Amino acid sequence: MTRLCLVLSVLILATFACSGPLQTQTATLVPPLPTEIPPTPIIPTQIPPTPIPPTPIPPTPIPPTPIPPTEVPPISIPPTPIPPTEVSPIDIGQPEGYWGPGLASGTEILFQEDFSNPMLDWDENDSERVTRDFMNGEFVMKILVPDREGWSTIDDVVYEPDIVLDVDMRGGPNLPLDAVAGFVCGYEDNQNFYRMTVSADGQVDFVQKLDDEKITIYSSENSLSFNPVSSHLTGVCTQTELSLYVDWQLAATYPIDGLADGSAGLLAGSNDTGNVELIFDNFIISEGPYMFADGVDAFAELRGNLLLSDDFSDENSGWDVRTMDEGGFTRYENGEYRMKVNKTEWDAWSNPNDFALKADVIVDVDVNLGTNPGDSQAGIICNYNMETHEDFVVATINGEGYPVIFEKIGGDNTILLESEIPIELNPEVNHLSLQCVGFEVVFFVNGQLVGSTFTSVSEAGNVGLLAGTNDYGVADFSFDNFEIYSVR
Repeated sequence: MTRLCLVLSVLILATFACSGPLQTQTATLVPPLPTEIPPTPIIPTQIPPTPIPPTPIPPTPIPPTPIPPTEVPPISIPPTPIPPTEVSPIDIGQPEGYWGPGLASGTEILFQEDFSNPMLDWDENDSERVTRDFMNGEFVMKILVPDREGWSTIDDVVYEPDIVLDVDMRGGPNLPLDAVAGFVCGYEDNQNFYRMTVSADGQVDFVQKLDDEKITIYSSENSLSFNPVSSHLTGVCTQTELSLYVDWQLAATYPIDGLADGSAGLLAGSNDTGNVELIFDNFIISEGPYMFADGVDAFAELRGNLLLSDDFSDENSGWDVRTMDEGGFTRYENGEYRMKVNKTEWDAWSNPNDFALKADVIVDVDVNLGTNPGDSQAGIICNYNMETHEDFVVATINGEGYPVIFEKIGGDNTILLESEIPIELNPEVNHLSLQCVGFEVVFFVNGQLVGSTFTSVSEAGNVGLLAGTNDYGVADFSFDNFEIYSVR
């Protein structure tokens, strides 16, 4: 404590000793030292001129000067008489060669009429409501009033049931869409028959007329329709059902309980609109059954370009010339192509080797079956695979009139269609026609449809001819006028 007090005393004394009065001193003036600062250069700044957009000046509107109208008296020009121009009517019907001579969808043809020179006494009775006439090789029916129908049958001709009716038809000028066309069958008199009709707008009706009372047994508003430009109609009348096809597509079928023997014919009708004109051609009645497979489109006479024609007068036209077992051969002979097989259950075939086309085709040929062909068969080949030589489709007719369609795959035969109904053949030359269109195969003999089916050998290839034997063991055929057409 004594030391602390001593220290504090010393500090206090020291503080008093340093805090005496301040002495005044005079400031000494120091002249300024000259400082040299170099001038800083100033770079002039370039300022681009500011563009000044032009000031738009709106145009000064100048009102139009009114000009009074000048009154000019009308000039009287007498009319110049113009003589009437004769314009030929436009034919909207079948293109040339469209259906050819007509087509039967059944088997044996019972009656055929192209109306160029009517063979029978068709009903031509006219009235104020219905007219009938033959014009330019066609049969024309006109229905002049609404809700009316007219029919024409073959007088004094009676058919047993199971018949197939075919006709080509088209509409006249300004045909109403509710116009109907079709067939009558089982016709006993005007009070008793069946009728099947289809309209241009898809109305299908089956009507039974019984003791002059109309009974609609089937009706549909959403079915197939006929094309007013050109269509083919087919009616099937059997004891058990009625069926109607439009261009070989089923429009309707309906079961019935019996069908009387009677005549058959054509029908035209109107609904809400009159002035219906329908034109018919190539009317054919054939025995049933209906020969087209369900869903097969018809390509009859739809020939396009002629791709190949061979009358076998040139022996270098590319067909096989060879000898086979037991005296068989294929060769050119007397302007024909002869194929002979002397072996039981044996097929021989030949191709125009230079022909190659990957397209649908129609193939025609004439064949002479000889004097005693038995059950041996002659046929046409299509879709022939030139690489395997074992895959193709064949349609044949044997000497007894039975058609067969089969396919060969990997060397094995599969029968696709074998008819139990023979057709009548010509004693010497018969004409064969085979249509191969995609999966569809359609076979005609002498212009008559004898079978149609589907094949799994659908890839287009070469074509050819076939001669084959069954139990008889001898086939000796001569072919001529071989032609290949494209399908249009």
